[in-house]
Amino acid sequence: MQKAIKSKYPLSALYHYCLLLAALWFAANNTMAYALFIVR
Repeated sequence: MQKAIKSKYPLSALYHYCLLLAALWFAANNTMAYALFIVR
């Protein structure tokens, strides 16, 4: 059981990392667009 979880973990971690990066990028883009909208 422990072995299966260990071998499966790196892929899961990578997937979550990609999701986190995508979420951060999306938030940054939204923040920039909102800031530009306010400045104008």
